Amino acid sequence: MSWTPVTDFPNIRLKAAIQSADEGNILLIPREGGYLVRLYVDLGEIDPNNREAFHLNTREKVIETAQRVLRPYTLDVRDVAWFAVYQVGQRVTDRFDDVPESEAGTRLPRVFIAGGACHKDSAKAGQGMKVSMQDTYNLGWKLAADSGLAKWSDLRKRN
Repeated sequence: MSWTPVTDFPNIRLKAAIQSADEGNILLIPREGGYLVRLYVDLGEIDPNNREAFHLNTREKVIETAQRVLRPYTLDVRDVAWFAVYQVGQRVTDRFDDVPESEAGTRLPRVFIAGGACHKDSAKAGQGMKVSMQDTYNLGWKLAADSGLAKWSDLRKRN
């Protein structure tokens, strides 16, 4: 949500990750113009049997959650410029090559996956491209085994 805050929170114009002991967390990002603030408010876990329930989260519920996280500071909302609710879809594969666990060490992999093919990260954390490049760099140096710079056994360490 991007909005104009009215608050006594001392650092509302500074980027911050705010963690409440009992009420959740907020990622706070100051926006252009010196008055808008974007809040990413964690609304908790989603029931895996009812994944569409996140659509029931209203602007009022998000504001109430943010107010609880920021206590003892006060928070009022004025002029909402943008509001959306989305699910964070973080996932990771259980392996990075085509060798089943039962055959590990008996044959070399023929296929490797990296980046978005093997994991999906939260947009909130901005990790998508960064982690994909780290994955591919990690795989690249291990593939240097072909030129004698590394051992094929290092490839298994990706798993």
